[in-house]
Amino acid sequence: VCSADGLTQLLIREELMLFLHSLLCGGFLLAVYDGIRIFRLFVPHKTVAEGAEDLFYWVFDALFIFHMLYRENSGAVRGYAIVGVLLGMLAYHRAFSPPVMWLGMKLAHGFRKIMEIVKNTLKKIVKPFTIMVYNFKGEAGRRDGKEKD
Repeated sequence: VCSADGLTQLLIREELMLFLHSLLCGGFLLAVYDGIRIFRLFVPHKTVAEGAEDLFYWVFDALFIFHMLYRENSGAVRGYAIVGVLLGMLAYHRAFSPPVMWLGMKLAHGFRKIMEIVKNTLKKIVKPFTIMVYNFKGEAGRRDGKEKD
């Protein structure tokens, strides 16, 4: 037989776990958005593409939060769960987002430098072949009896 105190403690523990999961959920969702922001540093986008990404992100957020509430609390929306998500986002934004974005910017900058070196190297490798093809076309035109203008 369960006592009233035992049942109350069980309910409080479940509510506390929901709040903690909400905090983690909020932090996770903002970490995903930081991933999108870092991706944008590597692959520049136009405003329309960024808007579409943001739309998909917010739909994903809504579904993720709904799934968490459904799994943890039978789909019942609790105000403290929403506050937990927001506080988790705020905590992540204050504690983890700045170093994550700093690292992302450094990696993107290094990636761009490497890509520039690769591009310049490929240009140097391809340039002699381009000149040879251009000269070959010029010679072929003269062999056909056509004079270049």
